[in-house]
Amino acid sequence: MARPRVMRSNSTRARKKNSLSMKMSSPKKSPRRRAKRRKSKTPPRHKTGRQVSSINPGRPCRLSESPAPMAHARDLLTATATPLILAILCRGEAYSYELIEKIQTLSNGKVEWNDGLLTPVLQRLERDGLIKSYLRVGRGHPRRRYYVIQPKGYDLLRFQKDQWELLQGMLTPLWTDLPVPSFTPSPPAESDDTPPGA
Repeated sequence: MARPRVMRSNSTRARKKNSLSMKMSSPKKSPRRRAKRRKSKTPPRHKTGRQVSSINPGRPCRLSESPAPMAHARDLLTATATPLILAILCRGEAYSYELIEKIQTLSNGKVEWNDGLLTPVLQRLERDGLIKSYLRVGRGHPRRRYYVIQPKGYDLLRFQKDQWELLQGMLTPLWTDLPVPSFTPSPPAESDDTPPGA
C-alpha cells in the first residue's frame, strides 16, 4: 500500500535551505593572536653563557682569563680601543685583519678581537674624521679596505697619550708590591670615656 504523499509548505523548504546554506558558509575561526614577548632588560648571552657586548653581537672578545667580571674587562677594552687603533695606524696604514693580528701580537695572544668588534670602532673613527679608508685591489688577493690616520686623529692620539701617561704615573706606585688587604672589617675601638654614674 503506497504511503500518502505529504505536501511540505514553502516555509518549511525555506527553513531547510537556509540551515543548509549556513552550514556550508560557516565562519572561519579567527587566527590566534600571538602574545607579545616582553623584551628582557638583561643583555643577551652568548652560547657559552657569557654576556655579549652591545657593540659586538657575535662572538664575544676574549680578554686574559682573570677573576674580574667580564663587564669590567669589556669597559677597559672599549676605553682603550681608540688610542690603540690610532697608535697602530700612526705607524702605517693597515686593513682590518692586520689590525686584529697586531693587537693579538701586542697582547701575547691574551686579547682577541674579531670583525664584529673592530668594524664598528673603525666606522666611528672614520665618521669622526680621525681616520679615512680606501679600497685597494692587489694581486693574488681580493680587494681590501685600508685605513689611514688623519691629522685630527693624530692630535687626539697625542692628547690621549698624555692622559694615559698621567694615569700610569698614578697607578704605578700603587701597583708596586701590591699588598694583600684585610678582607675582614676591623673591630670598633673601645672608648676610654667612662659613662657618668658608673
